Amino acid sequence: MLVNIENLNLFFKHLDILPMAIVVADIRDGKIVAFNKEAETLWMHKAEDVLGKPQTFLHSAYWNEKSRETFSKDIEMLESGRIVKNTLNAALRSDGKEIPIEIKANMVIIDNCKYIVGIFNSIAQRMEAYKLLEEKEKEITNIFENSQVGILYLKNGREIIKSNQRLADILGYDSPRDLEGLSSKVFNLSKIEYALLINQYYKSLEMHETIRFEYEVRRKNGEMIWVSFSGKAIDKETPADLKKGIIWIVDDITEKHRIINELQKKTTLLDFQAHHDELTGLPNRTLYRDRIEQAIEKSKRTGEKFALLFIDLDHFKQVNDSLGHDAGDKVILKATKRLKESIRMEDTLARLGGDEFTILFEDVSHFQNITNLARKILSQFKEPFVVEGHTLYLSCSIGVSIYPDDGESAEDLLKYADNAMYRAKEEGRNNFQFYTHEMTALAFERMMLESNIRQAIKNDEFKVYYQAQYDANLEKIVGMEALIRWEHPTLGMIPPSKFIPFAEENNLIVEIDSWMMKHAICEYVSWKKEGIDPGILSLNLAIKHLESETFLENLKKIMQTHDFNPKWLKLEILERDIMKHPEQNIIKLKALKNLGVCIALDDFGVGNSSLMYLKEFPIDYIKIDQSFIRGIQSNDNTILLAIIALSAALNLETIAEGVETKEELDFLLRHDCSLIQGYYFYHPCFGTDYKEILLKQKGR
Repeated sequence: MLVNIENLNLFFKHLDILPMAIVVADIRDGKIVAFNKEAETLWMHKAEDVLGKPQTFLHSAYWNEKSRETFSKDIEMLESGRIVKNTLNAALRSDGKEIPIEIKANMVIIDNCKYIVGIFNSIAQRMEAYKLLEEKEKEITNIFENSQVGILYLKNGREIIKSNQRLADILGYDSPRDLEGLSSKVFNLSKIEYALLINQYYKSLEMHETIRFEYEVRRKNGEMIWVSFSGKAIDKETPADLKKGIIWIVDDITEKHRIINELQKKTTLLDFQAHHDELTGLPNRTLYRDRIEQAIEKSKRTGEKFALLFIDLDHFKQVNDSLGHDAGDKVILKATKRLKESIRMEDTLARLGGDEFTILFEDVSHFQNITNLARKILSQFKEPFVVEGHTLYLSCSIGVSIYPDDGESAEDLLKYADNAMYRAKEEGRNNFQFYTHEMTALAFERMMLESNIRQAIKNDEFKVYYQAQYDANLEKIVGMEALIRWEHPTLGMIPPSKFIPFAEENNLIVEIDSWMMKHAICEYVSWKKEGIDPGILSLNLAIKHLESETFLENLKKIMQTHDFNPKWLKLEILERDIMKHPEQNIIKLKALKNLGVCIALDDFGVGNSSLMYLKEFPIDYIKIDQSFIRGIQSNDNTILLAIIALSAALNLETIAEGVETKEELDFLLRHDCSLIQGYYFYHPCFGTDYKEILLKQKGR
């Protein structure tokens, strides 16, 4: 676009304030008519020395000749209103030095005459930078080509743009040109490995971190080698656009890995030999002691106990003396196998030397678990050892110490377990002893208790007692809870608190529950046949029994055998037990409900209550624990009233157990809880006595 200027003098005056070299020439003769201050600085000429001279005065003969090549084309562009720009030239200064310049030109009309306005910028610094850059590029190229590590330039994700000879050598290619244009798939990373690489490292690259990792890759000929990668993003933005390029430094570290692997194997072997028994491969005394120290620290944090079992083979010396040490070693290996089969994966079995073994038995939640393990080990040694054609009968003696009961250091625990083992030897071998006499006696008592319970089930030593459930508003018995009692032939009456917890630990509770169901249902049906109505029969159901696979079918079978209507039965389940696995227990309870059986939640309020699950459980009754009934006398009844209100809100019946005083009864009746179980009305009594109670109520 041509520019018209009306005031020539004003135009020339404004040129001096512009921060660029400007020269104005008449298009007719090419003579300079304006030369501003910046032009004076660039050419080192005063304006008066230049004005009136041709433009060629400002350039060397070479550049004047160079300009003639495009002169006519440039004039044509200017007259058409376009700008001629980025024209390279050189300014010939007054000192004779040429300065590289860049020219932009436009045409203006002043007083109907055309003039060329040229804007001249020195590009000396830029040209010097180009020169330095070119030299640097040559230097970098030289380094790139002669580097002793592989260099890889990736762009657009995985495309190889450039690489060097060393990388080609590493990957088994003849020339880096063979790699250019290929994908980074040449490293033979699977999709999974590549995805892992991206997830693990590319976020760091985007944040301009240098990432380093090692990977096993496949060369062109199929050979597997180890290489190290060190990468950096090219894009300077944050986060960096990795498609713009990543520079990778790649080095072959196969030999390093080979040496490291060999050292690791030797170190591992030496470490294993230092901490394991040569014959059996079991932890030795050093490693075992370390495991005990770890168990002590863990126990301090968790509060869980652990036990050490010191095991010595009985009469093992006779094997070595009579058959030789090779036979003795074979016995040790067979004994090791049996001991391994006796313990859990998390337990530690060690050989301290000779025929001495030890077991670290962690997370002992019940004392009975230790006894069970010791008895299991003794049982494993009942089978004879067949060695070199000889049949050998070997038992073992076991000593037990418990942390922290017996000691708080590894040294003491080992010593005490060893002492207990020698006591087992003194007691005739083939037995186990605890470090304290009291615990040994307790272990014996519990062992005898298990045997006696099994005998009691077999001999019908258990008795069914009943306690009435009374409706205080109707003033009548509406049901009864069946309670078990154990009448031992020599020890007399054994209370449930003595044997029920033990039975729950050892799964004997399932057998006891089944016995109770069968006998209570049988007696109930016999009363019904006599015209006596006992109301609803309540039976306590152990959670282990409910969770057993055979429970539902066995219950159906008992009811069918005795022609027992399911609506006559109420099963009471402890809240604390049902809440351990609420989702799966809901399914079990719904199956019971489908049979027509009533369900009561026993000891409500003392377990881990969950209102969400309480709403889901298909229950009919909430049984208030007697601890809340005792609270009536201390006027602390907040929880009790909340339970009654909650039960009413959920349309559930509420039974209060343990009611013993009139004060307790009156309080419950005032708050709409009329179903009562407790000594205030009836004590538990044997079946024949309870039958008399029912007959009296019937005859009333």
